[in-house]
Formats: sequence, C-alpha cells, structure tokens
Amino acid sequence: MSGTRTGETVHSSTGYMLLQFNSDTSQSDQGFDVAWTSRTVCSRGFFPAGSTCLPCDNETPPDAFYPANTCQWQCEAGFYLSEGACVACPPTMSSAAGSVSVAGCNECDRGFTGPDGGPCVACEAGTYKSEPGPADCSACGTGLFQELPGQSACSSCDAGVYHSGTAAQAVCASCPQHSFSQQQSHLLRNCSCEPGFTGPDGGPCVACAPGKYKAGTGSMACAECAAGMYETSSASVECWPCPSGTYHSGPRSESSCVACPAHSHAPEQSYLVTNCSCLPGFTGPAGGPCVACEPG
Repeated sequence: MSGTRTGETVHSSTGYMLLQFNSDTSQSDQGFDVAWTSRTVCSRGFFPAGSTCLPCDNETPPDAFYPANTCQWQCEAGFYLSEGACVACPPTMSSAAGSVSVAGCNECDRGFTGPDGGPCVACEAGTYKSEPGPADCSACGTGLFQELPGQSACSSCDAGVYHSGTAAQAVCASCPQHSFSQQQSHLLRNCSCEPGFTGPDGGPCVACAPGKYKAGTGSMACAECAAGMYETSSASVECWPCPSGTYHSGPRSESSCVACPAHSHAPEQSYLVTNCSCLPGFTGPAGGPCVACEPG
C-alpha cells in the first residue's frame, strides 16, 4: 500500500513565501514508512534560501521583471532581449514575456488582428482588441464607442449624458434639463428626472408644486406632503413638520403652524387643534380651553 499527500502553507512573515509539503507513504514488513520532502516557492522579486525567501538585490532594467523563484530577470510581454536590454517589438506586433529575440515578436499587438507571424491589420473604428494574439477584433458594447482604429478598448459617455451616435462615433448628447443618466447610457430614455422633478424617462421634467415633493430619481409622480407637514417651495425633495406645541392649519403649500391654546401642548407634526392636550395641572377638552385644577 502506498500513497501521496500534499499540503500548502503560506508564510507571510517571510515575504511572499509559499511552502509546499509532499509525503510519500509505503508499506514494509515493519509497518508504514513516510518520506517527507519540501519545496520553497517564492513570488516575483524573491528567491528561495532554505525554508525562506529573500529579496533580489538589484532592480531590474526598464521593461523587465524577476520571475517567481529566481533573480534572473526577463523582458516583459511586448519586449524582447537585445544586447542586454529589453527592446519594444515592432509596431503592430507583440511577444510573450521572456522573449529573447525579435523572432519572439510573432503575435499581433493589442488593437491589431491577424495570424501569428503577421501581417497584422488595425481594428476598425467601432471595434477593439484588448489582448495580443490572433483573436478577431470585437465590436464595442452597448453604450460604448471607439472613433479611432487600432485601439485596445472602447470608451463611454460620462454620467449626465448619453451616447447618441454609432459605435464609431464619439457623440455624447446632454440629458434634458433636470434629468440625469448613469455612465455608459445609450438612449434618451436613460435620462431620468432628478429628485424634485417629475416626468417620463427622457423628459421633459417639471418641478413638483409647493405642497408636494419627490425624493428619488425617476418617472414617479410628486407626492403630497403628509398631514401635519408642508413645503412652500417648488422642486422640493422633502416636506417639513410643524414643531411641537403647534399644529398645521392651512394648505400643505403654506407654513401655517398655529400655536396650541394656552396651557396645552401637541407633538411635532400635529395637524388638528384637537391634537393639543392640556398640560399637567390643567384640565379641559382636547383643543382647549384648559383651566387650572382647583386647589385640593
């Protein structure tokens, strides 16, 4: 009977070190024998020294990097080694990391397409290619555009505007007044009325009348202020309550907060005189009048 067991332990205190343990188990006349082996694997910029990882002493040349577990630098992707330096691949071409000659520049670069080894042609406006290799160019997605050929990414319109052209046109139109859109919007109806304004998506948006409010973005109608609350301005996002000791007696578009009768009190947002109750030591109906209790 035999078998193999593996385990992994990360030691952050040694600086990017991963210890991998392996055990081989075999059966003999005396029982089971276990033989343990270990291997230290270091990340970029470190090399193994026994059971720990030490940093490489020197910085890499421009456009180079230290691979994991060694301090022998290599050229980054898109470059190749020439006379002790990393040199960029010819235009439209790219290479895998670690290329040691210009012959390694055999992939079409980002923004260009074609078979390995070329020829490479630029992606058309309205398309892009984000990685080196023989893959085809991809069309810009919804709400995205690219007006230049040979590009590795598409762009989007900012928030508050929407894309109104083709994928090859950088045409961003402003939302109607008092409306707003999210980034990468592509339709007029992506513009929604702002808080305090109401209307269909895409506008027009009109202000909420005094006595009404709208707290959120969208096409919902303005809501009437709740009982005991008011708003005197238009385009409001909230209403205001009458303070304690008063009650609201007029239209909700007016700040008609009336003081409770003498020796009575009402909680905040009251809207009827009967919400005023006599204070301790006084008696009378809700809404007054309130008279002092007799002695005794």
